[in-house]
Amino acid sequence: MTSATALNKLMASLTWSNINLTPKCTKNAAYDLVLASQELLEELMNESGVVFAPSLLDAVQSAMHPALSDFKSLSVLPGKWWAVYLLVLEKPGSRPKIYIGSGTNRYGGVSERLRMYDSESVLPMYVKRALDNGYAITHRGFLCWAPLPKEGKIYLYRLLFLALESMFSLVFWAMVSRTKDYGLPHLCPWDIESLDYDGCCTHTALMEGIVGAEDGLTLEQIAAKETECRKWRVDQITRLAKNCKRRAIEDRTFACNICSILCNAQWQLDRHLATKKHMKRASGVTKPSNVVAWEHKNVVAKRFPCYICSRFFGSQQKLTTHLASQRHQDEAAASSDSKQVPANEAIDEILVIWWSSTALIGLYIAIKGLAILRWQRGYRDYSNVTFKRFDYEVGMSILGWAFHYFPFYLMARQLFLHHYLPALYFAILALCQMFDFVSYRFSVFGLKQYPAIGQAAAVGFLAVAITVFTVYAPLAYGNAWTKDACNTAKLFGSWDWDCNNFLTSYEAYNSQTTPVASISAPSSAPPPPVAPQIPRQQEQPKEAKPEEVVSEQAAVSPPPQDVPKDLPVLSKEERIEYRDENGRVLNDDEVQALAGKVSFKTRYETRTRIIDGQGNEIYEGLVDAHGAAEEQGVAPPHPDVEGRNPETQQLDQAAEASEAPPTVEVVEDQQKEKSVEQHKNEAKPASEAQAATQE
Repeated sequence: MTSATALNKLMASLTWSNINLTPKCTKNAAYDLVLASQELLEELMNESGVVFAPSLLDAVQSAMHPALSDFKSLSVLPGKWWAVYLLVLEKPGSRPKIYIGSGTNRYGGVSERLRMYDSESVLPMYVKRALDNGYAITHRGFLCWAPLPKEGKIYLYRLLFLALESMFSLVFWAMVSRTKDYGLPHLCPWDIESLDYDGCCTHTALMEGIVGAEDGLTLEQIAAKETECRKWRVDQITRLAKNCKRRAIEDRTFACNICSILCNAQWQLDRHLATKKHMKRASGVTKPSNVVAWEHKNVVAKRFPCYICSRFFGSQQKLTTHLASQRHQDEAAASSDSKQVPANEAIDEILVIWWSSTALIGLYIAIKGLAILRWQRGYRDYSNVTFKRFDYEVGMSILGWAFHYFPFYLMARQLFLHHYLPALYFAILALCQMFDFVSYRFSVFGLKQYPAIGQAAAVGFLAVAITVFTVYAPLAYGNAWTKDACNTAKLFGSWDWDCNNFLTSYEAYNSQTTPVASISAPSSAPPPPVAPQIPRQQEQPKEAKPEEVVSEQAAVSPPPQDVPKDLPVLSKEERIEYRDENGRVLNDDEVQALAGKVSFKTRYETRTRIIDGQGNEIYEGLVDAHGAAEEQGVAPPHPDVEGRNPETQQLDQAAEASEAPPTVEVVEDQQKEKSVEQHKNEAKPASEAQAATQE
């Protein structure tokens, strides 16, 4: 073998190793389509007539890394050639640099590329940076070259020369970094740290686009290449998007601290900030603790699931809202099956029974297969009445299991739990029958003479089943559980329930309290009135006297002491309302205007608000009577109603009578208030629209 042939073989081997070992994400898809084997690569190299510099054979096989003088021994051929070239850049007092590139101009060849270095029009980034820092290109040389290709071969030859450029960059390590490998194969035969020069290449030439895609390729190759390129671009975009989302979550760039939600982008955070859920939490409105606990149990028990989006909700209302959302519709459209299919679900609460009954089915199939083989060989196992009954009884249960299991297994919606429960019941029956035959009917195992062994085994199996059921009961019923216990119960990594839904300790469940809304008086409450200074001898006439002149500051009486214990209290709130003698609610401006002119009589009412499981108010009214003091649906009368303390100094009877405001009975007040509320809810003609608006 001549040295030229050995050199070609060595270069072909190194080039193929580079193409084969480079990850798909960092190379053009055309290499796997056109140069699918080393034989095709060698055939293309021979066809192109590529020639390598003779000194490369000794340089690559030498135990010592090449010196700068070896690179300066390379020459540039005159004429028009396609070539892989090497540049040497030097600066006094600094380490030299090299750059490896290729020139494949259709008409001028590599000379057109080298001319750009003279004019400094289009330069590689690190070559330009080196020239700006005082470096100069001191030498140029060809590593390999070939004549200009004919029409129809341009694309294939460019593919070849880019592969050769990438190979030389890795063999002589013309890359910028000396610490990372760029995810590329290790072709450099020497220690990179021992090299006497630095590199200016930033990437492998295998990932560059190739001009002239339709030149030299068949229609099938062009279509396959375009498909691979589109897939590569989508994969790149997906990978970059995932990295951006991961960094945003790690850095909490788009986080809502009020709702403890991490978003992936600013538009998601803006959409969340505009939701009613966030606005309620931001304003301090929270759900009662028992409603939160009820929704938490539903989430843990997965009672309202969306298996397409792999999400679980606390109520049917939230699930319905999610199913109507654009996010769910996009997930459903992207899914191959838009039905509600649970992903990676298992019957976690009955592990022992499920696994043992499933193992029993496999055991019966093995026994049945062995019996058939023995029957074919002339054994008369079916003459045994016990074995015949075993095959008949257990076989019937196994057939029931198969008829209930495989039809749903072959359906598109094969992962619903209710599809598998009938099959599970048949498997349990078969398990019990198998246990009965092995323990009490078959004499081959020797257990028939010792029934206590079978009884002990049954008790032990039942105890294990109860224990396993108890361990996983919080998942089935949403009971209190801890994160550590939840993680310990995960026997396999494929079990995907979220242990973060549970608290860290059982004491944390007892520390939850029901929030009670704080009570604050309205800012528009009238100030304490000032008694009018009116001399008795200058008494005003009745027609000039205000309607009511006695005023008192509004106060709130304490709630009644005998609140019925059988009413479930979710939360408590107190508010102050001002009504006139007709039962109409007064706004803040009207109360301010009447300050000092009228008196306000205090009446305490206890009302019941009924809310459903989703927190929606469905009823509000007075508490039913539970005692003599509440026969009319109100709390006991205010102490002021009973009159003044006898020990209090009595004023003049006439003055007291003139200042006494007109009184209205409680029942009459409530009747007027109800009539006002009913009148508001009645439909009004269009002519009264202005009046209704003013009200």
